[in-house]
Amino acid sequence: MADDLLKASYAACRCLVRGSGSNFARCLWLLPPSRRKAMEALYAFLRITDDLADQVGPAFRRQAALQQWRRDLDEALREAGIDLGSGFEIAEVMSKEFFPASGEQMKSGPAGRGCPPATPEAGLPSFGPSATPELAAKGRKMPVGGDVPGQASQRLEEGDEYLEGVGRRILPAVADTVRQFQIPPVYLYAVFEGVGMDVAGVRYETFEQLSLYCRRVASAVGLACLCIWDAHRPQAIRPAMDCGLAFQLTNILRDLKEDARLGRVYLPAEDLAVFGYSPDDFPPAQPDERFDRLILQQAERAQQFYHQAADLWNHLDRAGQRIFGIMYQTYRRLLDRIVCTPRIILAERVRLGAGEKLGLALRWTLWPSRRWLS
Repeated sequence: MADDLLKASYAACRCLVRGSGSNFARCLWLLPPSRRKAMEALYAFLRITDDLADQVGPAFRRQAALQQWRRDLDEALREAGIDLGSGFEIAEVMSKEFFPASGEQMKSGPAGRGCPPATPEAGLPSFGPSATPELAAKGRKMPVGGDVPGQASQRLEEGDEYLEGVGRRILPAVADTVRQFQIPPVYLYAVFEGVGMDVAGVRYETFEQLSLYCRRVASAVGLACLCIWDAHRPQAIRPAMDCGLAFQLTNILRDLKEDARLGRVYLPAEDLAVFGYSPDDFPPAQPDERFDRLILQQAERAQQFYHQAADLWNHLDRAGQRIFGIMYQTYRRLLDRIVCTPRIILAERVRLGAGEKLGLALRWTLWPSRRWLS
């Protein structure tokens, strides 16, 4: 019966992946079956977390749904015999990356060690600054998302119903993946903190603040992927973190118009001010050269992270190199399109054509090489 339950859980994860249409999901076939199953479970967890943060409704409802989902995850991990503080040495090293103001608090979580800062009354993640009930904007930028931001969330009316119908079915597979590939749970908890920043409607004054958000919702995902790819070693951590930042910054530019319509401005206020903008009047109705220079500045920052992230190639086996390469080049090409015509992001969502995607898939399947990363 337990085996049947686990098989059904992995099957539910696979259904979520196949229905997503995301760039991330389309790459998974490049992996061996055992790693593909694990990546599908990780994707399913991230997809549901994303959808709960993005569902239509007041912020307090979304926050409550995320807190319940966190409790469900804790229970599933415990039932699988996983110490929520496992991987504590890694968690201690990464505490300043994901929880810079609360490094010591990471030692006081559900299992006593290695968990993110918790609210004292509930033992739950803080989800960043307090949310305001009237905030209903969505717009999370996790790279695992589908082609339309918040696409699945449009079908959600109540977080509890979604968790009951879909979320809890995938948790046995998630817990099995964490156990089998020794993923430090702190990486999953970092994602909760990141989506909490979205629910709270956080705006960013500095790039340092924005980079914390990116590390939580994207770099933490990359580190979990390293575990599945059998590459979770100290030399690989920094380029994996940089890769998450590069992908996330690309998505922020790509979705700028959609996010603005939802009241979300991710670009740092100090960067906007350099070009005469403020978060309240951005993006401009009539973009000019100031807008172009701002976007190029942001793109240059992302390009630096891409350059640093390319070193991850050296720490992966052939299967890992293939999936990393196709994801890297997909997002890099999206950024290149934006650099060529910055104002395009106010007119349409930048995409790669079907033929271009097929070409990338063939290249990385048949001729994987680091030279394609340049």
